[in-house]
Amino acid sequence: IASGSFDKTIRLWDLKTGELIRSLSGHAASVVSLDISQDGHTLASASFDRTIKLWHLSSGDIIHTFSGHVDSARSVVFSPDGMKLASGSFDATVRLWDLNSWRELNVLEGHNGSVRSVAFSPNGRVLASSGSSGSSGTSGSSGTTGTSGTSGTSGTSGTDGTSGTSGTTGT
Repeated sequence: IASGSFDKTIRLWDLKTGELIRSLSGHAASVVSLDISQDGHTLASASFDRTIKLWHLSSGDIIHTFSGHVDSARSVVFSPDGMKLASGSFDATVRLWDLNSWRELNVLEGHNGSVRSVAFSPNGRVLASSGSSGSSGTSGSSGTTGTSGTSGTSGTSGTDGTSGTSGTTGT
């Protein structure tokens, strides 16, 4: 089990005993999202320090740090094939990263507020994102308002670096 914390650390726990295996340090602010690669060797973390980090699970070493978000990173996910990483941020963007070249492939700017979640389809060909407008009583681009009074947004993108259609849903 991996857990991110407001104390800027990631903790790895033994699933059977519940004991702490290792604590990872490297972020300068709270760690708010984690994902483990399909092969189980790499951990991705998103932090309020605006970065996405990749970690070797066996050693705890940082493999790479992605920078580009201009506000807190909120969500991170590996593509099913392990070749890409997607991140969402309070800066209202979704960023797609290439894990071979360490380059940013695309910045998707269809949200009108913070992006709180990103997810790939099982085949990795579609990337979905959701978020909120950040202001109560306002609506997203479709004109619908979520049940909480804030508008949620979601969109899809092709994972080849080109954006697809986007729409909105309530939260």
